[in-house]
Parts: sequence; C-alpha cells; structure tokens
Amino acid sequence: MPQQAAQQVEQVGTDRMQVQGEALGVTYQLTYIDEQRRDLTAEVEAIFQEFTEKFSIYSTQSLISKWNRVDSLQVEDALWEDLFLKYEQQRARYGKGIDPTQHALLDLWDFRAEGPVFRDSTRLRELPAPGFSTLRLAHPLYVRSDTTVQVTLHQGAKGLAVDVLADFLAEKGIQNFLINLGSLVRAAGVNAGGELWRIALPLPEKSAAGAAEPNFRVMALEDASFVTIGDYTAYYTDPLGTTTAAYVHPGTGFPVQHDLVQVSVQHKGDAFTAELAAWAAFAEGKEEFLAELEADGLRTVSVRARGETRISQQLRVYLTSE
Repeated sequence: MPQQAAQQVEQVGTDRMQVQGEALGVTYQLTYIDEQRRDLTAEVEAIFQEFTEKFSIYSTQSLISKWNRVDSLQVEDALWEDLFLKYEQQRARYGKGIDPTQHALLDLWDFRAEGPVFRDSTRLRELPAPGFSTLRLAHPLYVRSDTTVQVTLHQGAKGLAVDVLADFLAEKGIQNFLINLGSLVRAAGVNAGGELWRIALPLPEKSAAGAAEPNFRVMALEDASFVTIGDYTAYYTDPLGTTTAAYVHPGTGFPVQHDLVQVSVQHKGDAFTAELAAWAAFAEGKEEFLAELEADGLRTVSVRARGETRISQQLRVYLTSE
C-alpha cells in the first residue's frame, strides 16, 4: 500500500494540533501541543516518506523490496544501518522470537476456526524455516544467502519511525505529544488539559458466568512507549487443551503453542525496544520470559487464553476503567 498524503493539520483548541494519515501499511495520528501553533504536516510526511522509500514492503521501489529481488544489495545509508544494528542488538538480547524475515513457507499456514492447517504437508520437512541467520549484515553490503527468505521488517520498522518522529518533535522544542502508529504509541508530557495522555487498551472482563467478555480499559502514559501484540479473541484450543495463537514462531516456522494470546509492553524510552520485546514475548509465551522483561525495566500486561490477565504492579496506577 503506497503512503497516502497526511491530512491537513487540524487545530483542536488553542494549542492542540493534530496530523493524521497512512504510513508503512497502517494509519497514524500525531497530536501535539504547540503554543506557536506550527503546522508540521510537511515535516511529518517527509519522515514517513523516508521510511516508506527504504523499509516499506508495500512499495516495489523501496530499498527493502529491491533487496528482496536480489541476493545482495549495497546500501550507504545511516538510517538503514541503524535499523539493522538495532535488530542485531535486540535479537542478542531477547532471542529468536525477534526476526525481520518472513520465509515463503510461513505463508503456507492457514489459520482457521478449527486451528492452523499447513496447506502443503509435503513441505513440512523443510521446517524449521531459515530466517535471520541467512542474512549477512556487513555494512554497507547486505546479503540474503537464501533467496526464499523475504525481509519484511514486520517487526521494528514502525517502532524506529515513531522514535525518529519523537526526536524530531523534541528538536522543535515540542515537549507534549502523542504518536500513534498502528498498535504502537509513544507519549511525552501531558495533553491540552494538563493530564497524562491516555489510550484504550483491549482487555477481557469476566462475566457473571466466568466467561471472558470483550472490554476496554484506559491506560495513562507517562513519558513512555507502549505496544500491544496479539488478540485475546483469536486463538484455538484443541480437545487436549493445547492452545495455538494465530502467529508463527520465526525460529521454528510452526504456530506458537502456548496460552499467551495478547501481550502489551511499556518502555520508559524508545518504541523500537518496546515493539521488539513485545514480539519476543509473544513468540516465547512463558512467564519466565515476561519476568526477564520486568527485570530489564519494561512493564507488561499479558492475557492468557480464557481471559486470565496479569498486569505489572507498576502499571496498575495508570490503568482505569474510564
């Protein structure tokens, strides 16, 4: 999907400004408080356009699409180098659940109401699918040793785009803003009412019969990035009680089999770290892994199958029902 032009900046109230549009295959909304009432539409568009030209798989002319058509590509670009360096660092930190690739075999999984089905069982022997390990990232030369592996950047590119935009706003002297790009959010300062920025967080609520009912809570953000991965309404449990979420583990090529069906991560810092930590947690699914994130200073909200929810103690003060 090509990037669409941002809508003309909306002046909401005296100092509250808003820009919205589409980038990297999702919608975005930027709200910021500026006493000068500056229209930053052109600058915001330019930032997202740069990411589209380099990292969007929806653009056939992007650098990442060009790399996916050849086995090697020479790229002299600081933003490109920074993204893949961050990938390597976070993968070393959090494991194989972090992977910017999508192997062709992964598209063969069909997630149905009765569970995941492999469309071509004769190719099961080819799993686990190769991924990040087949890439050679020796800046400025980037190599795909297995050309069936596609570099999709479905993890990380959006987080870095949010961080670049946040840095731009800070350079402009704007201290109060809320960036929302897809399921990624980064907040700084306060809103026009002088209160912490607030977002809606989907969480189940137990009914009188004990069933998990869809619901939303309100999460306040204090100078933090926040991302939610998964969907607590989208999972399958077989007759033996094994739960499978609608996600393929990049390290195995098979659907994940654990009961973690949705996870949110808050990071008092960059969105890139929050995004990749959330993907890693969703891939691994274990409470021990979530505990490692907590020890690293990140905060989590996890939803297990059947609606069992666990919220970091430090986040409870920010969570309300309205």
